[in-house]
Amino acid sequence: TAIAHSIREQVHVYTKSLLLVGHEFDGPVIDDDLKHSFLPFLKNVTRDADMVDRFTPALMELSEAELQKNEKDRLREARRKRRQTRGRRGIILPDREPMKTNRTTHETQPEQELTDDQFFAGMNGGLMMNGARGSTPEAMHSQRRSALRARANIAAEAAGHLPGNQTPPQSSPSFINTTY
Repeated sequence: TAIAHSIREQVHVYTKSLLLVGHEFDGPVIDDDLKHSFLPFLKNVTRDADMVDRFTPALMELSEAELQKNEKDRLREARRKRRQTRGRRGIILPDREPMKTNRTTHETQPEQELTDDQFFAGMNGGLMMNGARGSTPEAMHSQRRSALRARANIAAEAAGHLPGNQTPPQSSPSFINTTY
């Protein structure tokens, strides 16, 4: 899906560029700058074995200093691109360079494993795991609130807190109303 998404983004950028320069989509591209930015036609859909390393994703472990340097470089490049578009006259075409993808993981281990009851008690009381005051559910992002509601529904169903301790019929699911 990531490859399909990337292809769709590239097609959108090139189509937008063609529309901005007034291309009629009935013949060859006249604008030289735009024509040279298109990739050549594919002659073969498979790559040679010696080119595999150039196109294979790599996992690199970066130190904190290297992360800071990469972030500064990215911000500097973004400022440079903004300055370029301000100085030009005429039509401003979208950036046709492929976007660089830098993915970082951020892992944190919980200080202690909480039960669902402890988790919800802490959330409702505004307490985080470390005892500091946290955000209340009203101030949370809507996706976070939805995740909490779903977790509450699953926990209630698993604990058998349904009316009469009966399982609901398969045709009508039951949900706990947790509107704030």
